[in-house]
Amino acid sequence: MFNVGPMELLVILVLALLIFGPGKLPEVGEALGKAINEFRRAVRVGSEEITPARPASRPNPPAGQSSGASSAEDPLQQVARAEAGGAAHESQGQGPGEGS
Repeated sequence: MFNVGPMELLVILVLALLIFGPGKLPEVGEALGKAINEFRRAVRVGSEEITPARPASRPNPPAGQSSGASSAEDPLQQVARAEAGGAAHESQGQGPGEGS
């Protein structure tokens, strides 16, 4: 996750030993471990609360529609049909704004 190699880990441990000293280091490690566990528990509980809200599977598309790339074409086909219908009205002598 953080790409911490053995040399980086050794430097961090030496710095922690210098900052906190040998007597305080076990207490700091224990507090850090508890904080990490509490954070993991909170993340797990949060993800469990969010997960049931998602549908188990994708809903089935309405009749006449298929999934995938063709669903992206459907609006284009609808516009083309609407334009073709408008052209049919114009050829009959009626404009698109005139009543039928």
